[in-house]
Amino acid sequence: MVKVPVKSQSSNASEESHDVWFNPYRQPRTSGATALVQGVVAEIKTHEKRKRARKARDLETFDAIASALISDIVYFYLSRHPAHVGLTLSRANDVLGGKSRYRPKYYNKTTALVLNFLDHGGFGTQKIGTALDPITKQRTQTVVRPGTKLSVLIEQAKLRLPDFRTDDKAEVIVLKDNRPDSFFDRSERAKSIEYTESAVTRKLRSEVQVINAWLEQADIDFDLGVAQAAGLDPRQIDIRNLKLRRIFTRRRFDSGGRLFGGFWQTLPKQVRMRGLRIEGEGVVSLDYSEMNPRITYGLFK
Repeated sequence: MVKVPVKSQSSNASEESHDVWFNPYRQPRTSGATALVQGVVAEIKTHEKRKRARKARDLETFDAIASALISDIVYFYLSRHPAHVGLTLSRANDVLGGKSRYRPKYYNKTTALVLNFLDHGGFGTQKIGTALDPITKQRTQTVVRPGTKLSVLIEQAKLRLPDFRTDDKAEVIVLKDNRPDSFFDRSERAKSIEYTESAVTRKLRSEVQVINAWLEQADIDFDLGVAQAAGLDPRQIDIRNLKLRRIFTRRRFDSGGRLFGGFWQTLPKQVRMRGLRIEGEGVVSLDYSEMNPRITYGLFK
């Protein structure tokens, strides 16, 4: 294994302290990852000591939640984040008990139960968040980190980031709220909000799904040696992370609309340009000065 200094992919120091949000759609991609996840789930069930077996539907939900949690904790471990960064998620009943297009149906109150099992079994540690403050309207999220027992299993299995994937059911059209402007919320990023399905959103989603399907089959590679030469940890780069999502802002589908999510987007520009390969060839970036004013002038000329 190559030993190089672990550095953040971002040049923005403030971004380095941000915890990573739990991805409930994370799943194993390879047989090795599947074996590890299933093994941990089986051990949880062995020590659960239930008096009665779960109903088929409840068992399916439990397995799905456990698989997603374990997969994302492993992915978090493999991403080599700084020690102070954690994997955050909510244990709040109003969140786990509610429906959202940004979470799978099985993401419910059983999540907190599985987290407790992972904690007690040495597979993960959790710092449970605080309840909603009635004055500030804020609460702290639960922070999860890989446990010693899970870390050993990961190293023994020699897993890598590409051993995991994001389920195709994950929402790719995201609508953001207005940025908070209250005294207490100024530092927060705009939150994702629910929206009503329409012909517009179905069309937008279909377009992104077509792009993602093309990317999945495309011959896209990256020279990890370029990242290492630039002082980055190549283990932090998941070259199979190709799925994009389209994010709209200000509660409107005519605001924003940029694509986010590909592994190349978080890389420094020079590293990205030198390391990317499409069908074995290098890439170039065309950046035209004052292009937007010129396009606007052309439209109204």
